[in-house]
Amino acid sequence: MITTLIKNTFLNLNQNGLKATPYEYNKAFCDEAKKLGNKEYIFNEVDMLQEGLSQKNSSKLQDLNIKNIDELLTHIENSFENSMSNEELHGLLEIVRNSLRPSLGTVVHDEIETLNNDIKQDPKQLLDTNIQTKMHDLFKVRCELDKKAMTSQTKQLVKMLKSVANEFTNTLNVTNSSNDKVLEIRENIVNLNTESINDQDIENIKDQMLSVTKTFEEETSKFTKNLEKNSTTIDSMTKRIETLEKNLKEAKQDSITDFMTGLMTRRGFEQYIDMLDESFISNKEEYCAVFFDIDHFKKVNDTYGHDAGDSILITFAKLLKIETLNVGEVFRFGGEEFVAIFPKKNLAESLEITERIRKRVEKSKFIHENLKLKITFSAGIAQRSEHSDVDTLISSADGLLYKAKQEGRNRVVS
Repeated sequence: MITTLIKNTFLNLNQNGLKATPYEYNKAFCDEAKKLGNKEYIFNEVDMLQEGLSQKNSSKLQDLNIKNIDELLTHIENSFENSMSNEELHGLLEIVRNSLRPSLGTVVHDEIETLNNDIKQDPKQLLDTNIQTKMHDLFKVRCELDKKAMTSQTKQLVKMLKSVANEFTNTLNVTNSSNDKVLEIRENIVNLNTESINDQDIENIKDQMLSVTKTFEEETSKFTKNLEKNSTTIDSMTKRIETLEKNLKEAKQDSITDFMTGLMTRRGFEQYIDMLDESFISNKEEYCAVFFDIDHFKKVNDTYGHDAGDSILITFAKLLKIETLNVGEVFRFGGEEFVAIFPKKNLAESLEITERIRKRVEKSKFIHENLKLKITFSAGIAQRSEHSDVDTLISSADGLLYKAKQEGRNRVVS
């Protein structure tokens, strides 16, 4: 039986023009055994593959529960699609490192610095779920550091303002005191009896006039010194305020994460889409931009207050993040306007996702305290390949959003 199987196996390989490699021989042998009704020899592609793998990778293959080569190829293909290039990792690395650094103050947090240095040495750590959890925790730490720096600088500013106010009060008190003395001397001179003036009276007048002059000199000197002191304080305060304003402006510009919603800001959006567009230019990897705007948001603020408006923004941001998980990135563009980017999605696919989100929002109620508010949104979608550059893409999506509002709101226009 075995001799026949071996003979038939070599004939099979020869007829099909195949070499007698371990893989091909094993496959042909099992095929011939099956023809002869022998069920003892069953060819398993995965078992053959595992023989050539290390023990570690073989265990991974078993954990994946892959039953055949087709399933293995599908897994490999998905892994390639979900993997990030070194260029993409380094782009993401810079975004993460910048978002972890405190925007205000000069306090260095050891844990943040250590993590930043670690991921700089090995950017692939960004894909580790444990590292991602740690980054999330440290981002909260970074926010607290910024808040403390802001509180400290605000207290310094209040202290300086109080100091200047006190200096001006002292100056006014000195001026009032000087006026009182001058009025007293003037009254003495007016009350002099000029009909019986003698040498002694003249001496008294002389002394009083000298006293007036001396008083003016002393008070003028004090007043000048106080003005100089106040001027120095004001100059110092002005410079510190200018520095504070500069720090605040830079912090606002550098921040890529919106503190209220937790989404990336417009600056984060610009960094992300520039990186994505490089892949489009190099590899023609398609993507779409969707602009969202909450309908009648101003009316919500005016009717129920800004706290209710903020609550809706936070809830809406969370909903967008959940609905676009693994298919796109969401950003807060400003106010009640949000943007979603769908990499490797065409217009039809992006429209389907956005419509699903619209229907869910339409059926939902947004809760704030004892209120249950109904909201809707309008959206415009643009596809990258239909536009010459990123700016045109953004302008087009924004224009389609405006069109959706003109046509009655609560709709998606593409």
